[in-house]
Amino acid sequence: MIEKVSNHTHLRITLNETLSWDNHINKLIERTTGPIGLLKHMNHFIDRKSKLPVYTTFIRPKLGCGSQVFDSQLTCNEKDRLESIQRKAPLACTAAYACTSHDTLLKYVGLEPYITVCTTALWFPLPCVDESL
Repeated sequence: MIEKVSNHTHLRITLNETLSWDNHINKLIERTTGPIGLLKHMNHFIDRKSKLPVYTTFIRPKLGCGSQVFDSQLTCNEKDRLESIQRKAPLACTAAYACTSHDTLLKYVGLEPYITVCTTALWFPLPCVDESL
């Protein structure tokens, strides 16, 4: 007998019974918010130039995990939620004021908006790696 579940994670992609991406987006945000907060609080230990490579190497791949699968099916609200995480990263890396324009921040650190990045097929050419390995 097959057990009915409200959501299921397979290959790091979470699907729910209505086939919406809300649970998956929640998990992505959950996995990236803590490390971005850690970057923000490491001002005394890591300089600004070192923070961005830490973000692009260790945190941003988590945010894009499975983006080729779900990107075209996200609602505007879900895209905005992912973009808000992408906004927190340059703020944490540069210690800029919260009122700084998002476009200015991204241009300063050399990042593209999340929506633009997800539509390019080469952003994450490798599958997501299990962190427990």
